[in-house]
Amino acid sequence: MPSPFPGMDPYLENPAGWPDVHHRLISLIGDALMSRIAPRYYVTIEERVYLVDDGDPARTVIVPDLRIGLNLSEPALWSSAGGLAVAEPIEAITMLDPEIREARLMVVDAANREVVTAIEVLSPTNNVRDGAGWKNYRHKRQEILDSGTHLVEIDLLREGDSPTAAQVPGPCEYRVHVSQVRRRPRGWSRAVRWYSALGGMRPDFVVDLQGLLRSALMAKFCCGKMVVGLSDAREGARLFYRRIARTSPGEHAVVRYRRCLPLLGVPDRCEFFIPSGTAPAIPPGSVVLHPFARGAGKSLDAGAIRAFVTEFQAKSKRRVVVVGAGNPPASLPAGVDNLVGKTSLPELIGVLRGARFVVSVDSGPMHLAAAIGAPLLGIHTWSDPRLVGPFNQEAWIWQGGEIRLQDFAETPPAQRPFTPESARETARFVVEKTRG
Repeated sequence: MPSPFPGMDPYLENPAGWPDVHHRLISLIGDALMSRIAPRYYVTIEERVYLVDDGDPARTVIVPDLRIGLNLSEPALWSSAGGLAVAEPIEAITMLDPEIREARLMVVDAANREVVTAIEVLSPTNNVRDGAGWKNYRHKRQEILDSGTHLVEIDLLREGDSPTAAQVPGPCEYRVHVSQVRRRPRGWSRAVRWYSALGGMRPDFVVDLQGLLRSALMAKFCCGKMVVGLSDAREGARLFYRRIARTSPGEHAVVRYRRCLPLLGVPDRCEFFIPSGTAPAIPPGSVVLHPFARGAGKSLDAGAIRAFVTEFQAKSKRRVVVVGAGNPPASLPAGVDNLVGKTSLPELIGVLRGARFVVSVDSGPMHLAAAIGAPLLGIHTWSDPRLVGPFNQEAWIWQGGEIRLQDFAETPPAQRPFTPESARETARFVVEKTRG
C-alpha cells in the first residue's frame, strides 16, 4: 500500500535509518551545488566531533555500534560433540564509542580559501535538549553567526527542540533558516505549515520558476505528477525536478520562464491574458508612483517619495497616485491620492491601465505596467535591467543616475542609490513626458 504520509517519510527519523539518510542528503546537496558554483567556489564536507557519556539524554537517538547478549536464565548445555551449545541471547546495549561525528557542508571561495557559507542538515541528536549534540551544535552555530559566514539550516525533523524554532515559532512540519551576513541579526525562515494542504493538491504539473530550495520543496510537497524547473536553479533545487528547461546565461527572466512551456506542451510564443482590472475612482491622466519592493535596497525611502511628489506638483497639474504595500511617509503633500495598502490586484491593474505614466521600483507592479503597455519608468538601484527589468523596450530605466530606454544588450552603469535629488530629476523627466 502507498505511504499514508505524503512527502517525506517520518520513519526516516528512526535512529537505525537516519545516519544513512543524513549522509545521502549531504552528498546530494554537495554534488548539486558543485555543478552550479564551480570554479569560483567549491564544496567540502566538514565534521563536527563531540563526546557523549552514558547519562546523555540523546542516547535514545544514537545507534549503538554493537548489540550482544547472553541468556543467564538457562544453564549452558554441552553438546554430544563436546562443544558448548549456543544459548538464546538477551539483547543489551554495549558501551557506546564516546566520539560522535556529524557532517556538514562548507562552501569555500576558491581564490582565498575562505568559507563563505555553512550548510547544516540537522540530526536528531541536535534537537535533544541538554544533550552533548544539542550543546555542541548550538556552540558551533553561534560561532558561525558571529563570523562573516552565511548559514543555511535545513531541519527535516518532526521531533525535538529545534534551534530554528526561535525563528519560526509554532507547530510546523519542517523548517529552513537562512542567515545572510549582511542582514544579521535578521534572517529569513520558512515553516512548512502548509505542508498538509499542499500534499492534497496533486496537480498534473508543478512549475518552479523561482529556482530556490524553498520553492522546489513547495513544488515537491504538492505531489504533482511532474515538477518542472530551470537549469540555472540554485540551492540544490534541481534535485526535486523531473524535467528541466535549459536556459542560457544573460537571458531575461521572461525568456527563461518561457522555456518551460514546451515541456508542458504549450507553444513558447503563446499570448497570456491580463484582465482589464477594476480601477477605483481616481482622476484621469494621473501619474502613478509605486515606491515599494520586498527586495532589500529596492524601495524608496520617505525622503525620496516626498521629493518626487513635491517636485512633480511644482511643475505639473496632474495628480499623483501612490500605490503598493508598504509604509508611506507620515505626511504627503496635498493633492496626492494615497492608495497604499488599499487596492486588490484587479484594482491595481485598473489603476495602471488608467495611468498617464507609471514610476515604479523593480517589483511586480513594474512588470504588470510593462506587460499592459503603460508608459513606464522602472527604478533599478542594484538589480540588472537586462535580466529582470521591464520586458518592454519602450519602457524607461533609471539606474546609476541615468535615465535611458530599456536595452537588453546595453551594460548598465555603476550602481548608485536613489536619493532625493535622484527623485527630483526623475520627477522633472516625467513632467516632460506627460506634457499636453
